[in-house]
Amino acid sequence: MVDSFDVATMKIVKVIWTDCEKHEDGWLTEDEIVRYIDLPLKIMHSIGWLLCADDRWVIIAQSAGNDRDGFTASEILKIPRAMVDNMVTLPNGNVAILDCE
Repeated sequence: MVDSFDVATMKIVKVIWTDCEKHEDGWLTEDEIVRYIDLPLKIMHSIGWLLCADDRWVIIAQSAGNDRDGFTASEILKIPRAMVDNMVTLPNGNVAILDCE
């Protein structure tokens, strides 16, 4: 877990991880099963405030803040450590604002 839940000192990370999946199209034939087995899993890229990184999980929050209620966070993603391929700390200061027009 992080030392302090304070957005001024918390790390922002990019987590690259292999997602799992569930086939949802009903019954499969043997040939369809063989084709499904060979399909690669999706590689996901998630960015957020690092809440926890231990041997069990990497947990990040998309949004976090310190306000009248203390520390709050939302859109929390808990990724099993075995699914994490890489994690990189991102700079969390002086971010350039892009004009999207």
